Amino acid sequence: MELQAAGANLGSIRGALQAPYFYTAPNVARVNLAMEIPPESLKFNKDKGKYHANVNVLGIAYKPDGSVGAKFNDTGEFGFGKR
Repeated sequence: MELQAAGANLGSIRGALQAPYFYTAPNVARVNLAMEIPPESLKFNKDKGKYHANVNVLGIAYKPDGSVGAKFNDTGEFGFGKR
C-alpha cells in the first residue's frame, strides 16, 4: 500500500473525509479520522449467500519538513446478510 501511495496514479475511490484533531501535549496531536465511502466503490463478494468486502486503509502523517511523522494501516471487514 505504501508503494501505491507514493506512486503518481490517483486512486479510484472517492469519499468524504473528516479529520478533527486536538492536542494532548505540546507538539502532540490526536486525530480522529472518519471517512464515508460510497458502497458502489467497493467490490462485494458473495459467500454462502452473504455479501462480504474488505477495505485496506493506509494513513500517513507528514511533518512540516516532509518527512513521515507517523503511519498506520488497518483492514475494515464488512459483511451483510442475505437479502
